[in-house]
Amino acid sequence: MKYLDFVPPVVAFIAVTIGVYPVTKWDATQDGLRQLTTWGWVTVGLGAAALLASILTTFKRQNELHVKKEQLEEIKKIAHSEIRLGLRQITWVFFTLFGAENEDSWLELIPPNVDDPETLDAVLKVDLRSKDRAFHGGTFGIPWFEVLKLNSDKGALKIDRALQIYASYLEPEVLYELSELRTSEFLVLRLQGLDEHVSDNKDVKFITFPFPGNRMGDCGYEKFWQHIRKLDKLLVKEPVRLKRRL
Repeated sequence: MKYLDFVPPVVAFIAVTIGVYPVTKWDATQDGLRQLTTWGWVTVGLGAAALLASILTTFKRQNELHVKKEQLEEIKKIAHSEIRLGLRQITWVFFTLFGAENEDSWLELIPPNVDDPETLDAVLKVDLRSKDRAFHGGTFGIPWFEVLKLNSDKGALKIDRALQIYASYLEPEVLYELSELRTSEFLVLRLQGLDEHVSDNKDVKFITFPFPGNRMGDCGYEKFWQHIRKLDKLLVKEPVRLKRRL
């Protein structure tokens, strides 16, 4: 089929050559189609062959474009899923921390009470170095600051790897939000830097979470969740594909 692209111009060239060649293609003494001589029919046949080859070539190209478009869409969905998994790795801890974890939350990126003042106040009463919980539920075997940092690092690494592989298939809006998120104060300095924060304040009796309401201020908390919300809207959500990876 790869040689089909050359058929229309070759046939057209032959038809033009015959057309200018001084041979009789039309017999005026005959009626109707019988006026066409043998050379006339050859010229018509070559023209029809060129038209057919052109139609087949166009159809082939359209089919290839359609297949390529479907492949690109599938790759984009894979990229979106990989990024969602990275984001989920970062934010799932907050569902547990805020007491919002349930059977329906495994696909979600944002706890429903992430901006609730009472929830934040309750969490701020828990020491960042402890394993205590502000709400009912299980506990981890390591302190909260380690849980948050560990999952933030893993999630950020997943996002970076997805960008290395799929960046050329992602929409500009997604790339922009990911860039803003990866350099945000809350993710880089507060979550991924929690070990340093705890080490620098090891003599402090009580260390609060870097959430609104503490003595450090907002810490980029609201801006962080704004980026997550935008990405949640931009990224395709495929439950079946995500469930296989979770």
